[in-house]
Parts: sequence; structure tokens; C-alpha cells
Amino acid sequence: TDDYGQMAVNYLGPVGTFRYLSAIDILNGEKLDQLKDRFVLIGTTAAGLHDLRSTPFSTVYPGVEIHATVIDNLVTGNIMNHELLAERGLTLTLLVAGGLLLSALLAYASPLVGGIGGVLIMTLGLIGNYWFFFRNDLIVGLVYPGVALSAIFLGVTIFNYFSVGREKRFIDLAFSRYISPQVATQLKRDPRRLSLSGTEKELTILFSDIREFTTISERMTAQQLGQFMNHYLTAMGRDILATRGTVDKFIGDAIMALWGAPLDDPQHAQNAVHAALTMQTTLVTLNNHWQESGLPEVKVGIGINTGVVSVGNFGSEERFDYTVLGDAVNLSSRLEGLTGLYGVGIIISEATRQALGDDFFCRKIDRVRVKGKKRPVTIYQPLVAGAPSSELAREVATFEQALELYYDRRFADAVELLEQLQQQSPCRLYSYFIGRTQGFIDTPPSDDWDGVTVHARK
Repeated sequence: TDDYGQMAVNYLGPVGTFRYLSAIDILNGEKLDQLKDRFVLIGTTAAGLHDLRSTPFSTVYPGVEIHATVIDNLVTGNIMNHELLAERGLTLTLLVAGGLLLSALLAYASPLVGGIGGVLIMTLGLIGNYWFFFRNDLIVGLVYPGVALSAIFLGVTIFNYFSVGREKRFIDLAFSRYISPQVATQLKRDPRRLSLSGTEKELTILFSDIREFTTISERMTAQQLGQFMNHYLTAMGRDILATRGTVDKFIGDAIMALWGAPLDDPQHAQNAVHAALTMQTTLVTLNNHWQESGLPEVKVGIGINTGVVSVGNFGSEERFDYTVLGDAVNLSSRLEGLTGLYGVGIIISEATRQALGDDFFCRKIDRVRVKGKKRPVTIYQPLVAGAPSSELAREVATFEQALELYYDRRFADAVELLEQLQQQSPCRLYSYFIGRTQGFIDTPPSDDWDGVTVHARK
């Protein structure tokens, strides 16, 4: 028995497992031979005498047969093993191991997964209980582990709702419109990957702007302008989100986007340039649609730079935004402002060009010193992903040869090559350099000229 004088009864079968004799037969002297050398118990099976009990075999089990079962267990040694140390040890093991496993599931997975895990843990407990009971006649209690696991599930779920759930709701509120659904899902699975405190990180930042937007907007009513901007920003935003980018903000007709935050992206430079090329392709489709409605052709300039910035929540205590700050951000904005001058759709910095490797074919454009920067920056135009066609490769090689002649002060030779390019493939870039180079032929630069073009305006 246990500490309280109780024992577990090893029931042998349903009602009638033991032989029953009628009291009338015994009083009449009949069947007395069946009592010889037997344990004889006198009891009743009548319901009105209140000696019917509930057992695993029946809810109306005669109490006298329970006593008979106990005697049989004691005589034959067929006793349930009720070793307190073993029982409590197994129960404690199930409670601790199951509790830790369930807590881990709930901490790192959804409540649904945690609930399924809890059911599986209890199922394993039942299987183990069955094995110990029928193979080793050992009783393992499941009440305490069951209550404990239920309490753990309820407690951790409530805690997650008010702590982890709050982080996930913040992600939904703050990022759902600015990052792709795939990135949002990853953040909600592991909110710790989202740093909001302002950390330094290498990212790629993109600025885009509609050229001569004021002139375009003057031709529209307020309602038309709103519809136009929504159409444009939606299309551009989709291209950004499709490449794991984050739309930092819309500033009128301008877009600021970044790659590499809030989630790490080892391909942030490649993804940013891929997005920029896709945006220019999307713009062609949009222009075809708008021109059918009588709207002028829209041109967009995009500037991209890669560098270390501070990323996180910035603002006042009452209002703040998840954004990036730093010199690398300012440079990407300056590069966007140069696209119209050079007549190209996209300009990237030297840092971005180095990060791209051979993934994109780019054309070197110039060495510039932008407003607010002392060090010159070599700028490039990404043309295509992968290897270029032979015609494009020859054209770019000729232009870069003209640039080298320009930097070597061989202005007449440079103009000759540039004019050949302008005849073959007329564009703003070639005409701009022809004019600039011709100006140096007419008025040579000073002896300390280093070939760097200074852009003092934003």
C-alpha cells in the first residue's frame, strides 16, 4: 500500500470473474463442497443495498467482488507495482521534460504548434503509461503532468500575447506596407532579428524622383494628380518589395528605399540595382498607359549608394519612424539629382559598383565631387544584369576610352570618339560630354585640374 494505506487493485475481468453462490443454496445445505479450502466472502449484488462500485470494467461492480480481487492479488502475488519512488520519479520526469519541451515550443513557435506539441507530449505520456502498466505492472500518474502542462500552455500563451505578440503586432502595424509579406513573416517568426535601437549596418539605399514633376502636376486636377501618384507609387513600391527591399518613405513624388534592413540581406546591392532596372522597365509600361490618356512622358531618376548607416527608430518620444541616417544616405540622394544632368535613368556609387561584382554590366560615367563631400566619387550606370551584348560592350568600351582621353587632357581626341558615339547612338550623356570637352578645348583647365567634376548644387 501507499503512505495512506491504499493499494491499486489489479482487476482480473468484468463482473462474474469469481464464482457466485446463492445464500439460499448454502442455507439449504447445498453446494457446500464448493466451499472447501476456499476463501468465502459474503456480500450482496442488490442495487438497493448501495454496495455497487465503479471500476475500469463496469460502473456497477459489486463491492464484494472487489474484495475478492484484492484477496486474489495478495494470494497470487499479482499485485500492481506501486513503488512510490519509481512512480514519483517517472511522474516528475514527465512533468519536467514535458514542461520544458512545451515551453520551448511555445516560445519559438505559434500557439497552434505549441498546442499540437502539448497534445503529442500527452500522447507520448499515455503510451508510456500503457507500457509501464501492462508490461511492468507499474502505475505512473498523469494527473499532475496533465495539469502542469495545461497550466504551462495557458501561462506561456498569455505571456506571448502580451510580450511577443505585441512585437508581432508592432511589425504588422509599422512594416506591413513597407516590406514584402515574406520579410514580414520572417520578422514575426523571430522579432529579435529586428533592431529598433539604432545600430550601424552596411545597407544599400535608393532614392528615386520624377523629373520636372511640378510641370507635370500643373496639367492635372487635384483628383487626377492623386490617382496618378497612387498608380505610380504602387507600381514602383511593388518592384522594391519584390526584391526584398523596404520602402522607407514616400516624399511627394520621391521614394526612399533600402536593402539589408530590417532583415540581413547579403545581396542588398544586387537586389537594389535589380529593383532599379525593374522600376525603369515598369515605367515604360506606365508611360504607354498614361500617354493613351493624354499625359506627358514621365522620366524618373534613381540614385543608389552602399555604405554603413545608422538604422533603427528615430524621432521624438511621441512619434518616430524606422529609417536610416548617415552620409551614405545623403550621397544616394545626391546621385539621384545627377541623373537628369547626365541623361541616364540610374546612377550608382563606386561602393555599390564594387559590391555588384560581375552580376551587372555597368558603364563608368564620371568622377564627381557632390555638395557636402570632399572626396571625389566615381559614378556608374548599371545597364544590364549579367553579360552584355557585343554591341553594347563595344559602345561602353569606346565611351570609357573617351573618358580616359578626357582625363588625360586629350580633349580633341575625346571629342572625336564622343561624336562618333553620338552619331551611332544619340543620347544626352554623349552630348553632355561633347559640350563639356569642347569647352575645355576653347578654355583649357588650370594646371591643377584633376578631372573631377564639382557639382555644388543638390
